[in-house]
Amino acid sequence: MAGDEDKLADWLAAEVCPAEPNRDRLRPALLAQCRQARIEPPGPSRIERIVGTAEGLCERRFTVRTAAMLAPGAVAGWRS
Repeated sequence: MAGDEDKLADWLAAEVCPAEPNRDRLRPALLAQCRQARIEPPGPSRIERIVGTAEGLCERRFTVRTAAMLAPGAVAGWRS
């Protein structure tokens, strides 16, 4: 099941989160994908974990894509 959960989180991060970052809409999308892929839907606590993982993946991917568009010197002196 962990492999399915990783795939579901990756799918949510790539296909749904960029256009729909609302957790209340991510859950139904996850369950619909389970039905379509004929995967047994996870329980409520696992759904929350998958949604949280997907949000984190989406944010990291967005950050990497955004940083890649910046001029090399633009990031060199920046510190958080």
